Amino acid sequence: MKSASSGVDGEHSGQNNPGITINSSDGNGNLKGLFVNRDCRHFQDYKPCQPHKKFGVLCHGCPYYEPIKKRLLIVNLEAMGDVLRTTSILLPLREKYPGCHITWITTPKCVDILKNNPYVDRILMIGYETSMSMMIEEFDVAINVEKAHEACALFTMVKAKKKFGFELGKDGSIVPLSNGAKYFLDIGISDKHKRASRKTQQEIVFDIAGLEYTGQKSILMLEDSAKSFAGEFFKNNGLKKGDFIVGFNTGCSNRLFLDRKWSIDGFVELAKLLYSLYDAKILLLGGPNEIERNQEIINKSSVPIINTGNNNTIPQFAAIISKCSLLVTGDTLAVHMAAALDVAAVCMFGPTMPHEIELYGKGARILTDMSCAGCFKIKCEFHKTCMDRLQASTVFDAVEKVAMKHNLLPGRNMRLNAMAGSAKSDVNAD
Repeated sequence: MKSASSGVDGEHSGQNNPGITINSSDGNGNLKGLFVNRDCRHFQDYKPCQPHKKFGVLCHGCPYYEPIKKRLLIVNLEAMGDVLRTTSILLPLREKYPGCHITWITTPKCVDILKNNPYVDRILMIGYETSMSMMIEEFDVAINVEKAHEACALFTMVKAKKKFGFELGKDGSIVPLSNGAKYFLDIGISDKHKRASRKTQQEIVFDIAGLEYTGQKSILMLEDSAKSFAGEFFKNNGLKKGDFIVGFNTGCSNRLFLDRKWSIDGFVELAKLLYSLYDAKILLLGGPNEIERNQEIINKSSVPIINTGNNNTIPQFAAIISKCSLLVTGDTLAVHMAAALDVAAVCMFGPTMPHEIELYGKGARILTDMSCAGCFKIKCEFHKTCMDRLQASTVFDAVEKVAMKHNLLPGRNMRLNAMAGSAKSDVNAD
């Protein structure tokens, strides 16, 4: 018997029944039954699924049907670098829960990090509509690696058989749900504990999710349009295969630790060393906040430098990094992109600590030698910061060491003399 109000066959209707027959038109104004597999991983609710759009198939007898065996939820909202690093748990989750469907709740600015990722089935934006949905939906496993109150409040409402990460207590404080979550909370509360920690962010996220970390990589999928953009840019600027292309990511976000930036003079001197000794092609990268900074580097430089622009989209920015031989950067999103894209990176640290950054064996971490390094202060109290004191010769040594280790200097002569650095540093090459 059919329900006149819903248009759904009574024998198939019901909240927990994955297969339903819905009345639909045959194109001539006549209704006929359309069987829908709601338990399929590709099901898009009221929208056509990707197999239907690509191949024209319908649910009945669909060769792309993948029944959902477990429903998983990940909550990670804010910093794009953190969201990118959390993608490292996606493959292990699919291995632990075969046939799972993964929903990820995040903020609009992080969508480009997750877009096109084949292991994320649904991306939801934090907000009223998502909060309402979470009051109704049920999951088998839910993971919240975000300590922000908004994320914890939402996660507290989530109904799941197993929950990992953080909830919000009745007193409004953040409540860790496991030892791994407690560890992450502790190093956030205490700078002393954070400086003593030797776990990468990926290790911490794996501990929170109850997974074993063995070096699983972050996942960043490049859009075809972004790859085409980067390819055209390189072609127009005479950059070709075999060139030693070094990207300088010169800034950082204004959200935390403003003194993560290396000095303008440092970048200028490093460009001179790399160009004169290795004929390196230098690319400047950055966002709107680096417009004046990058222009000053170009103005001061005695060697050619190519400005990649300051208004590129996140996918375009990532695609440019993917075509570099090596990236020189501070502790910011770019280093996480390089790691995910298998690009060698030399990362400089002043107010933050290098141990949380995973380079997957392809890069070097430079920590300044000041006693207050890793202070985690929002703003340095000294006129000349630890990042300002970092010498170009020190960074050059690290770049050269990484480039030689990964054969990024084919056909180029070894430099004759070692560069002398006046400042000591801790260079940790992976």
